[in-house]
Amino acid sequence: MEEIQYLDWNNSNQIIKKAYEAGLFVLIIGPKGTGKTSLVRDFAENNNIRCEASLENMMACGIGVCLCCVTPTIRGNAVVCSEGPVFQSTDLKW
Repeated sequence: MEEIQYLDWNNSNQIIKKAYEAGLFVLIIGPKGTGKTSLVRDFAENNNIRCEASLENMMACGIGVCLCCVTPTIRGNAVVCSEGPVFQSTDLKW
């Protein structure tokens, strides 16, 4: 399967780099499929920065019983509602 790359339509990489160099915290939000995750993951990897991701999977039960919110990680599947929702980006299989 071909890897999808983030398309930087609005100079987002430059904006994030300026914020990082100024010591600012960057929070990127929005709907799925807009390239946020790829942008942040690539920026963090290219600049050797620790990155955390807060996942918004559908969570039906909220305690990990229904397995509705499972996400793949390098250690196997994780239940987002009880093991997250925040994960190290390097632990996630994007």
